[in-house]
Amino acid sequence: MSHYSLLSIKNSTFALAPSIQLHFSFPQPEHGKSWYIRTSLINEAPILVTINMLLRFGTSFYITLTMSRLRRLDRAILTEAADITPLDSEDQEQLIVQLANYNDTSLRLFLKVLVGSILLEIPVSVFAMKHSVGGTRPVALLIVCHVLTLVNCLYDFKQPSETAAAGSLCAYLLTFDGPRFRSLVFVSTHIFSFYGILVLNTVVLIQLLCRVYAAHRFQALDMLLVLPVVNLVAVALIRKWYRDVSQEILGLHGLKYKFKTA
Repeated sequence: MSHYSLLSIKNSTFALAPSIQLHFSFPQPEHGKSWYIRTSLINEAPILVTINMLLRFGTSFYITLTMSRLRRLDRAILTEAADITPLDSEDQEQLIVQLANYNDTSLRLFLKVLVGSILLEIPVSVFAMKHSVGGTRPVALLIVCHVLTLVNCLYDFKQPSETAAAGSLCAYLLTFDGPRFRSLVFVSTHIFSFYGILVLNTVVLIQLLCRVYAAHRFQALDMLLVLPVVNLVAVALIRKWYRDVSQEILGLHGLKYKFKTA
């Protein structure tokens, strides 16, 4: 069992330099370590905590608290001018709207770059596939991969509006009688969703890679097949990053406070 003992405490007025030493003993200590930790103020004076861990048979570590001599530097840092003026309620809402607009603008920029790169990759990769494997099936699978990625880029990435239209249409279709029709609507809404297209694209891409590998292993020209994989991962990451930032911005509404300037 671990135990500790208090060796000595030397204490004086904080105006002087107090020194507090605590001695802790452990049966199975870690390797020796030493580090310094800057802490907050004690009696309006910064302190420097020195923690020394020494390895010695039963080994122990000492905690020494000494007054820091960097008061002038710390005071300059702590009193550094900062704009802490509270924002007006309308300014808070405007700031949140600006962050949301910036997130939407970044999404449109990333999608434009991704779509442009895919459109440039299609003729190059199709030409390379014809000379590498040959046949119409591998070329068709490659084109399908690019088309499915473009379809994923056309989806609305916004959390509320993404399911609004699809959800209302699904609710309307489910009003019709017939279990088969309802099951068909349920399956179709999942297949043609963003993740449904993403999974379908992954399956097609795996089939393409297996066909190329079975034909002649992988050659240097087949390295262009990495591009559809990169596009697939990119569209998924763009969606995830956008959704995460949107959730963080949405959470800012709960941090608003009531303040009205004169």
